Amino acid sequence: MKKNLLILILFPLLVNAQINKPDQIKFVTDFVNCFKNNDREKLVTFISFPLDRPYPIPDINDSKEFLLRYDQLFDVTLIKKIKESDIKKDWNEMGWRGIMFNNGTLWLEPHIKKLIDLNYQTQKEKALKQNLIEKERNFIYPTLRKYKRPVLVMETSKFKIRIDEIEDNVYRFASWSIDKTMNELPDLVIPNGKRISNGTGGNHNFIFKNNGYTYDCSIIVLGHQDSPPAELSVYTNKKQILSEPVITLKY
Repeated sequence: MKKNLLILILFPLLVNAQINKPDQIKFVTDFVNCFKNNDREKLVTFISFPLDRPYPIPDINDSKEFLLRYDQLFDVTLIKKIKESDIKKDWNEMGWRGIMFNNGTLWLEPHIKKLIDLNYQTQKEKALKQNLIEKERNFIYPTLRKYKRPVLVMETSKFKIRIDEIEDNVYRFASWSIDKTMNELPDLVIPNGKRISNGTGGNHNFIFKNNGYTYDCSIIVLGHQDSPPAELSVYTNKKQILSEPVITLKY
């Protein structure tokens, strides 16, 4: 599942225009009115499930979960911004990416009339995230428990991959076959990886080198509509020997 992590840096790359089509104005107005009227039941109808949440917080899979976790998603600050927003100034049409609010705080998809991304974290959700990080630390294989922060977990058809930041800008790669869990001995661990930005579109790579092999985890933020969220590639002597699209990505 891909996250719209596109903010101001992408403005030169995407069509940025005020929304002016009557159906778009009505769509955004109806969405905003859910907050003005505190109508959570109506708001549910605007949510595209599953709604991604940052790793390791579980995604929200249905309307029941959304209502239970509503106060984790929306706090007084965000609700106030939405309620007081100016349809013509604070909401922008960004081409096929959809309609963006407040420089990427959230994204709406006008064709299906749904909220597709929420790039905002309340204090409650931040606290939940930290609690889950500590719980997970006790679950994963003992030799992997020392890290500054977890970065991502992704799965291809064959592999499960975990990347952690060990110290500032130093990353560790661990992988298992897809049928294993992260509390089992990993098949491969590579320390001292690095993160490399790829242009101004937000795409980036995590690069790990081990015994003549280079493992490249490419995170695709700005791609085509049918692009996978990420790709795993392996090289030896600059020759690619493996390339697999990522099926699921928690980031």
